[in-house]
Amino acid sequence: MTKFCYAAALFIDVSMSPGTTTSISRTAAEHHGPPTSAISRFQQYWQCNVPPAWALLAVILPIPRFRVVDHVDPTEVIALSQFASGRISDLALPDPTLAQSRKMEFFEDNPVSMTSESVLRDASRVTRLENVGEQQFQGRLRAWLEIADAEDDRTELGRAMIRQLCVRFVSTRLRFTDLISRNPQILDETIEAPIVIVGPFRSGTTHLVNLLAADSRLRSLPLWESYEPIRASNLQVDEDMRIRRETGARAWHELHEMLPMLRAMRPVEPDHVHEDVELFGPDFGLLRWETLAIVRPWPDVSMSHADQLPHYIFMRDMLKALQWQRGPRRWVLKAPHHAEHLDVLMKVFPDATVVVTYRDPLAIVSSVATLAAYLSRLEYRAVDLEVLGEYWMDRIDRLLRGGMNGARFVPERQLVEVDFQDFMIHKLDVVRKVYESADLEIHLTQLERMNSYLSGHPRKKDGQIVYDLARDFNIAPVDLRERFSYYYERYPGVNV
Repeated sequence: MTKFCYAAALFIDVSMSPGTTTSISRTAAEHHGPPTSAISRFQQYWQCNVPPAWALLAVILPIPRFRVVDHVDPTEVIALSQFASGRISDLALPDPTLAQSRKMEFFEDNPVSMTSESVLRDASRVTRLENVGEQQFQGRLRAWLEIADAEDDRTELGRAMIRQLCVRFVSTRLRFTDLISRNPQILDETIEAPIVIVGPFRSGTTHLVNLLAADSRLRSLPLWESYEPIRASNLQVDEDMRIRRETGARAWHELHEMLPMLRAMRPVEPDHVHEDVELFGPDFGLLRWETLAIVRPWPDVSMSHADQLPHYIFMRDMLKALQWQRGPRRWVLKAPHHAEHLDVLMKVFPDATVVVTYRDPLAIVSSVATLAAYLSRLEYRAVDLEVLGEYWMDRIDRLLRGGMNGARFVPERQLVEVDFQDFMIHKLDVVRKVYESADLEIHLTQLERMNSYLSGHPRKKDGQIVYDLARDFNIAPVDLRERFSYYYERYPGVNV
């Protein structure tokens, strides 16, 4: 889910180019071809107007520049089996890995500028483009940066992560605007009958969307593509895809060096399907903004919850561009955040099949709060776990209520409800249920692809975290169950 996969989405930028570029390896390749020797790489980044300090850092980072995740030895990252099981005992007082310490020390010594002017300038420098389209997003961009900059307990690495995310989003916006200006027929594309998974965080949505995406007839959004969705105009398609994928793989590799227990909670790799909420980023919309708040609520700098239509239209147009770049044409999408905006979702995608997963709120809050607390060590100097736990209980409450209230906007024949426990036991039966609603036939070839995915991704293959709400967040399970009594009444089977 983007709420937490967003750490990799942020980190991809600071790992490639702390301070300026969106994807330094892609920038060099766009203008001068793939880097070769260390000296030539430095020269290429310098010629791309990357400041020499950052160009030098990108060359001397200890991790190889291009890492395809299939070729990474897990023991080279960290012996994950030694770390990815049990309870995380240092949530309140993190004990950083060596990789995390090095990264944080670098940015403490080299703080970044948090002005919107510098972000716009760097994005234009990276892309060599200037037309960002409509200008209203700049107010939201400015607010993102100002709010993050004003957090006294945010680390310099955390500030750099937010800034570089903004550079990447503006860069994508520039490339998207340029692509549409050269190919206006893209906006004539249609997004037909997408399958949209909108269950709450930690309720099996990631596993389900990846299982459905194994069907070669469906178009999905891989993690690496969500980071850089618009391909370079002057590169061959295969070369551009290779560079974008390897950039994502390298970021994945470095992130897991800093957070070795992440895979046990969030077993996602560069080719796994990501959330479409990432496509709201270049418009600096509310849905993507909310993913950045992991320890406390942030002000709504986008629009009111009742006025998300322009952002959804922007996201739909991004899907059109992606579809135009490569097929197939029928999408399978997912993002928990859609649950609060099902009315808008159905206006923009009226023929969508909406899949709502549900799970015991006790399990959801335990998992999501622990994951948020673990990720926060990169961005914050200290975290009040009780405040964080209460924030996530409120956030999940809002999401579940929004989904229950919004279900009335989805025609009954287009709505599919999936119990988490049932999905874990009867995965292909759930697929058949979804396909029946989506009017899709299941062919033997597609079943074989899905079974192949399942055999390669058993649950808990990367370890299992022990969650303790009472001990870590001072939340009594009995109090949580009382707070979510309305949900247990609606889905009595989840109380396990």
